[in-house]
Amino acid sequence: MCIEHCDNCGRIYEITKWKYNLIKKQLHHYCCKKCSDQGLSKYFSGKNSPFYQKRIEVRCSFCNKILERTKYLCKLNKIHFCNAKCYSKWQSKNRCGKNSFSFIKEIWNKCVYCGKKFLKRPRKYKFCGRECQGKWNSKYLIKEKAPNFINGNSYIPYTAEFNASLKEQIGQMESKIEYPPY
Repeated sequence: MCIEHCDNCGRIYEITKWKYNLIKKQLHHYCCKKCSDQGLSKYFSGKNSPFYQKRIEVRCSFCNKILERTKYLCKLNKIHFCNAKCYSKWQSKNRCGKNSFSFIKEIWNKCVYCGKKFLKRPRKYKFCGRECQGKWNSKYLIKEKAPNFINGNSYIPYTAEFNASLKEQIGQMESKIEYPPY
């Protein structure tokens, strides 16, 4: 048995040799879980923590209150707020109208087919509605001008290998398939 001194409460306690060998390399020794939790919170919280990052003083973008933020957060954001209230007040003041993210610039355009003026949204609309677009398509997208035009053929003919015997084989295969009743 080995005698050890608790770094939190100062109590002297006994531990086995193998447990002593496990903990002897540690900086702090504790007699129980409660002392361990208290001691670790004392030595490894706030500025004593190995994960602590230096803080930079910044001002709240709405109320000018001084805040502390990490360097990382300062690089990430140019505007800072002390709480959600300041953020919402700043947003209602600065993110309205043309400064809003959802603001859509109004552009008036002339319909290609009927000449009527309509409100254009960010996409490239040329027509005031589907009716005008359909009429324009039926008038101008015919024969060679149509995007799906294939040398004047309405269908692509079958190849020479597709003869009567192949048709018969396909018919026999399809007759063997059992389709579910509807």
